[in-house]
Amino acid sequence: MANRNKLMNGMEEQDERLVDVAGAGLVLGFPKKTIYNLVHQRRIPFVKPFGKSLRFKMSDLQKIIDDSTIPALEAK
Repeated sequence: MANRNKLMNGMEEQDERLVDVAGAGLVLGFPKKTIYNLVHQRRIPFVKPFGKSLRFKMSDLQKIIDDSTIPALEAK
């Protein structure tokens, strides 16, 4: 959890920072295997610099979180 908070705290300043599969898993709360499955299904945007290992923009991960957030109901 501390690693996830560390990643998220720097997001506002470095919105275009790239993280690896483990970092994406920490941010989204999924195991690495799930991240690889989402990439294979093309359900998550990714970067593959020089055709090598997968990377993810922090801004894309934050957008996934924002788009998945369901607001609370107002109290009556």
